[in-house]
Amino acid sequence: MPHEIYHGIYLDNAATTRAFPEVAAAVVRCLTEAYGNPSSIHEKGIEAERLLDESARSLAALLEVPGDEILFTSGGTESNNMAILGALYARGCGVDKVVVSSVEHPSVYNLALELRRRGFDVKSAAVDGRGVIDLDCLRKVLVPGTALVSIMHVNNETGAIQPIREIREMLGDGPHRPLLHVDAVQSLGHVPFSPRLLGADMASFSAHKIHGPKGSGALWVRSGVKLAPIVYGGGQQRSLRSGTENVPGIAGFGEACRRLAADPGLRENHLPALRRAYIEGLRREIPDAVVNGPEETGHCPGTAAPHVLNVGFPRVKAEVLVRLLGSKGVYVSSASACSSRKRGVSRVLEAMRVPRDVAEGSIRLSFGAFNHLEEVERAVAIIAEAVAHLRRLGKGRG
Repeated sequence: MPHEIYHGIYLDNAATTRAFPEVAAAVVRCLTEAYGNPSSIHEKGIEAERLLDESARSLAALLEVPGDEILFTSGGTESNNMAILGALYARGCGVDKVVVSSVEHPSVYNLALELRRRGFDVKSAAVDGRGVIDLDCLRKVLVPGTALVSIMHVNNETGAIQPIREIREMLGDGPHRPLLHVDAVQSLGHVPFSPRLLGADMASFSAHKIHGPKGSGALWVRSGVKLAPIVYGGGQQRSLRSGTENVPGIAGFGEACRRLAADPGLRENHLPALRRAYIEGLRREIPDAVVNGPEETGHCPGTAAPHVLNVGFPRVKAEVLVRLLGSKGVYVSSASACSSRKRGVSRVLEAMRVPRDVAEGSIRLSFGAFNHLEEVERAVAIIAEAVAHLRRLGKGRG
């Protein structure tokens, strides 16, 4: 794995990652050499189509699914929208019951709000103090006629792993059972994730979370699941996602998948060691630091993915702390990148009932292949100094 020291310490990998050099090379090659339109029947087009097929197979190998079940998109947001809207449109009139959780990514949560405005019956399942789905609550909102359940596997703010297998079992069997969509954007490359083994019907992914390029994502759709297109045009990708495919982005996505497959130690050893070291260091230097979400790193429900750590510092305002740390070369976030520029306490932490004083001072540290243990002591010292400085001045609260 990469083991270089760069200027600054980048701890915002859940927002986006630096591309592997091999990924950048694959993207450049597509832009300058393999630049054909994959719908063209000449040699350049056939070459581009082959790259799409290779990337689909590389992602499918990580997921343990057939390559022809992969659809490429512009990223996790489109994949989530495509899964939810496409499934509802395909089921037709009279299908109006949807269930999500209270801690979903904005691309699912805000879509659920829009569906509610359009007249859909949208229910939200609560979570416990760790940010894990309350299965008793979920059971109560799973009313007869529910068409779709959309639950993320790994939470993007806390790393909490959701009980997808247990949720699938609650849905029962038969042709009229609810479909299960899983937002797995933060799962791929970080925890084992096989959508078929978990019983999912659809799952969403994004390249730039795994050291691939931005603007490229994927939706896995189990064979037999019917989707209606939400974009109409030339009929590319089995008429489910029209538009000329982003061949450079998709090729980079495939290369990132191959790099992850070649280095299982990243998720099994490297990232868990980083998370443990940061927890120990922050608790040592800032005794009242609070870990929001599961503290234990693991691969099963109720534990945390190894690349995300959400920690709160009472008597400090997160936005101020993030800016101060950035000025010192330590890059973290106060929430997910999709909502970090909005003021107020994180909706996810509110749903977990984190005390307001802790939630207001909570930041997210997230790790990737380019981070290393040698950074930890330096980063912890800078964070501790910044927290102490803001508390002394009384400026941490705004």
